[in-house]
Amino acid sequence: MGRRRDAVLGLLTLAGLVLLQILTDTAIAPLWAALGAVGTILFEIIGSTRRTIIRDYWDRPAVQITTFVSALAVAAIGAILAPEIVLSSGIGALSCYLVILSGVSAHSMASERT
Repeated sequence: MGRRRDAVLGLLTLAGLVLLQILTDTAIAPLWAALGAVGTILFEIIGSTRRTIIRDYWDRPAVQITTFVSALAVAAIGAILAPEIVLSSGIGALSCYLVILSGVSAHSMASERT
């Protein structure tokens, strides 16, 4: 259930950012989207060295809810103060995260079949 839950939270957060992007009529800035993606890749590389600690912490429902609400709150404030930077980097980061999550899930499913 972990990856499925992570995907749902990621998709809901991404949907919130896309909605804010539409409401603010902000175009995606490729540079900021790319920087958001690079940030996700770096975070995942660093996080992979402490998988157990991170998973134990992340599996707490209070942490998941707080993180989700905080991400949307930061995005909403950012949509007012610096929409192009905040929304582009957030959308880039979440899109990259969901691609990584999809790849890990596909690899895991393929490994289970063999």
